[in-house]
Amino acid sequence: MYPQFTLRRLSLALALSASLACTNAQAGFFDNSFFGPEESARLTEWSKNPANAMRWGDWDMLRLEASQQGAAPSAQPVQLTPDQVAAAMRNIQIATFKEVNKLFSEAEVRRFAPAIAIGLSRATANQELVFITTGEHMWSGLIAPSVANAGRVFFADGRLNFLLGQTHMDYLGDANHGTRKPPKFDYGSRKSAAKGVEILGVTEGEAKLVRTDWIAVAVPTAAAASAAQQAVGQGTVNPAPAAVVPAPAANAPAVTAPSPAADATTDQFYRKQESRLRSLKRMRDEGLITDAEFQQKRAEIFKDL
Repeated sequence: MYPQFTLRRLSLALALSASLACTNAQAGFFDNSFFGPEESARLTEWSKNPANAMRWGDWDMLRLEASQQGAAPSAQPVQLTPDQVAAAMRNIQIATFKEVNKLFSEAEVRRFAPAIAIGLSRATANQELVFITTGEHMWSGLIAPSVANAGRVFFADGRLNFLLGQTHMDYLGDANHGTRKPPKFDYGSRKSAAKGVEILGVTEGEAKLVRTDWIAVAVPTAAAASAAQQAVGQGTVNPAPAAVVPAPAANAPAVTAPSPAADATTDQFYRKQESRLRSLKRMRDEGLITDAEFQQKRAEIFKDL
């Protein structure tokens, strides 16, 4: 379920790692300063016309557009802080085959939370944000697989709504598999649930699971969200499952009763594992990783089977 690894992917990872290592937290567009002044300037410019996509790299994107036909009006514009949006994003958990994972990585949260806050402050009752986010969700480092989420976000009934069309999609593997055509992203639909998407709930706070692909998260107060953000930065957060729509804890056993959608993707799962093994072998043969690293990652892949 995770992508093949390419030389271009490795080069981009090296460049990104070097860039992040040199970045200092500075005053930005928002007081809590998620990033430096250059990104703040980009967000300021984007806020003038959020119908034009805000982009990060080749894939990550956020854009304001008209709501889908027949959608009920949303409670927008709304003034939320990046901390409030971030707290909602980092609590969502999904099922990915046999595992329970966070929907968004911390890097995705920090990248998108300020932009979502801006977009919702500019949106009308008949608009919503569509997004593509990419992040690493299995391990970290240069050979970590990157997967994508695609969906919609809007504010209604005091809750931040995330409607997903795809979660942890092997977008690089799909792009490089045979045709090398760009992957097709699905933002989800109000009319019917997306196949293969299984949102479990939140790790803390309160949320309403509208459908398996749609969750409405109660927005915490700005003070509580800011405290949670600070605790995450210090590595002290170990949230307990919520009483409403709880997700299994991080150390919960593997899902024992997969949904019909998961059953339907069994063949795809094993095909992706084969692809991962072949990619690792190629990287070792080309001297991109050591034999020890190859054996370690190979063992991790077999644990998934």
